[in-house]
Amino acid sequence: MTDSSVLPVQDEHPRRGRCASLGGLAVLLACACGAKPWSSHLEDPLPSSLSKTGICANLETLDPAPSMLAYTPAWPLYSDGADKRRLLALPEGTTIDASWTFPVGTLLVKTFTFDDLAGRAAASPVETRLLFRRRVGWHYAVYQWNEAGTDATLVDGDWNEVPLHLEREGGESFLYVLPSRLDCRACHETSQQRTGNPVLGIGPHQLSAELATNGAFAEAPRVMPVKGRTDAETAALGYFVGNCISCHHGGAGSNASFSLYPEDAVEQTVGRPVQSEVAEGVRVVPGDGDASALFVAVTQARSAGRRARSTPMPPIGVTKSDPEAAPILRRWIDELAVPK
Repeated sequence: MTDSSVLPVQDEHPRRGRCASLGGLAVLLACACGAKPWSSHLEDPLPSSLSKTGICANLETLDPAPSMLAYTPAWPLYSDGADKRRLLALPEGTTIDASWTFPVGTLLVKTFTFDDLAGRAAASPVETRLLFRRRVGWHYAVYQWNEAGTDATLVDGDWNEVPLHLEREGGESFLYVLPSRLDCRACHETSQQRTGNPVLGIGPHQLSAELATNGAFAEAPRVMPVKGRTDAETAALGYFVGNCISCHHGGAGSNASFSLYPEDAVEQTVGRPVQSEVAEGVRVVPGDGDASALFVAVTQARSAGRRARSTPMPPIGVTKSDPEAAPILRRWIDELAVPK
């Protein structure tokens, strides 16, 4: 697809609220004495506690600090049913340029919450991930929240995955896994091969209205809205953008060897045989989701007792399939069998 459009950019940089609560006392004190929080000095060592980073005015309610810009991607990533709150901070006087280059000092924050954990308040956070650009490269961090939801502790060092055994109201237990440093690198740096930076959720196919109009860009960025030939195809392509293109972008390696970018996905999946050591079959068989390797990998490969023909997708970051994926993809695949 070649459709593109330009979103307007406002000239002003509006403030995003006030440090007005007891939860923001640390931020207030820092402002009063002229000191700046870690979020303004990314070259400093990471604080051991999230409360010391300065990303929130009120940590207990997750209200962002004035320097943080909230945003929501057009096509969100599924993460075992967790909700996400995303924030972006840019160094004072800088912006993202029209070619999607993020300045040194950029900080992206994503906090994962659940509304139905037993014994916890609504919107209870379990982890916060940071992606930030120092003078020498991009870096990653994960903070694990305490059960009271009052603060989070840095998972330090060259960390491994951290399994959490959580319980929903009603007694259902489930496994949730904090990503390892290698997991973070695998997704972000694979995507970087195509986009030139490791940022996911902000880009030509993903730009949110908030960032398009709040001064994050020096000039209007060129965007590529996801648009298929039908509504069903648009939904499927958008799902790929949110969940798949970080790996499947047509680059080198078995994971990236074919592209699920909107402009490539139909041509590179429909009727195409799988070319992988870990899967077999045809990627998409028009009219037959259960015979389509892509559909099976995303929606069925994690089913209990099923001997899948494909490695579950995505391979990291989730422990169970997205329940919304099956109807989205099946509707598109069924529609492909209808003569145009």
